[in-house]
Amino acid sequence: YKVVKKKINENLIKTGAVDNIGDKQFMLSNIDQLLSFSSKLKKEEDTGQTDLFGAKTKESMAVKPKLDLGEPETKTPTQQKLLWERELLGLYLSEHPLDPYKVLLEENSSPINKISRDMENRTIQVGGIVSSSKEITTKKGQRMAFMQLSDEHDDIEVVVFPSIYQQNVGNWDKDSIVIIKGKIKYDSRYGDDYTSAKIIASEIKTINEQQAKAYEPTGKKKKLPNPNKNNHNDKKLKSDNSKLYIRVKNS
Repeated sequence: YKVVKKKINENLIKTGAVDNIGDKQFMLSNIDQLLSFSSKLKKEEDTGQTDLFGAKTKESMAVKPKLDLGEPETKTPTQQKLLWERELLGLYLSEHPLDPYKVLLEENSSPINKISRDMENRTIQVGGIVSSSKEITTKKGQRMAFMQLSDEHDDIEVVVFPSIYQQNVGNWDKDSIVIIKGKIKYDSRYGDDYTSAKIIASEIKTINEQQAKAYEPTGKKKKLPNPNKNNHNDKKLKSDNSKLYIRVKNS
């Protein structure tokens, strides 16, 4: 028998380790009573009557204390469960927060993992959940933002410049579900072999679960932008034609 700290018990409840016992929020609100009851049981077990061989007597086993907390008035919202899972486990375990938006996003946005180097400067529409966001002030005193957008397959950085920022304040709050239209850009500061895609936003629209439920499917998925003719592979082939000079010692 080992005493487990209250915080650990709370985290076990939040991550679903004891879902078979009751609702998460209900157990958290009664955590002190649960721990007190558990401590009481342990004390009674330690001081209980036993026979000569150490086994419990019938008298000590006959009376078992009970804890009645009643029924929860409300259940823990799904969004709250998912936030706890991501915070404590680093992943979504029970379901994905984009599940209710699946059809709407499939027909109105392109998968992030389908973006490729040869689509640079093309306009694309992507959708997902804002996993993180950061706002800054430019040297001119204007506000802009950077956000990390995640869908079910991948994630990508989105840059919101001041002009678009002013039109969309609050649309990039963490855990918001959004559809973003913008241009694909690649960061080549570290050479062509170390590029990372980002989207320069031109339009940001938030969507809620009610809109997702009311959405009527069309059966048509969003098309990816056409690749550029002068793609990254062509650029690499041209660079491969450059000459290489080697200095040989004592030559």
